[in-house]
Amino acid sequence: MTESFPRQRAATRNFQLGAPRSFTIAPDGQFVHFLRSAHGRDDVNALWTLDLAANTERVLADPRELLADSDDIPAAERSRRERMRETSSGITAYCCDQSGMTIAFALAGQLYVCSVATGDVVALNVAGPVIDPHLSPDGKHIAWSTGAQLRIITLETGDERVLTPD
Repeated sequence: MTESFPRQRAATRNFQLGAPRSFTIAPDGQFVHFLRSAHGRDDVNALWTLDLAANTERVLADPRELLADSDDIPAAERSRRERMRETSSGITAYCCDQSGMTIAFALAGQLYVCSVATGDVVALNVAGPVIDPHLSPDGKHIAWSTGAQLRIITLETGDERVLTPD
């Protein structure tokens, strides 16, 4: 027996799972970064990049490889996702520096930085939970909310500081 249309629509989140979204084009036009799940029934988004010169795409950051359990989401992040009507899990948002070669994202309340050139993904040990991180245009600083504070880290030195009190 085939699956009914309402069940297919529900299982694929209105046929949106597996489709690329949240595009960022690097200023030099060489790369396009985006979020996508592996297939139409998978709700875990990974961070991908498309190299236009080579016409190849690759996964930059896969939540299943970075964390054993990415469902441990801080309450403030869960609230943000509800406000944004976000129905998928994994990496749901990311931010690039001005060059498009450094990407920051939060996953299960932790802060990650990805280098597009090398493909390295590094988890930064910062105070959290990390909610909605943003890279500075020069890629030297990342700011984020913990739900109670606004914090910033300098990537070169690892110096972290609080910008706003509780």
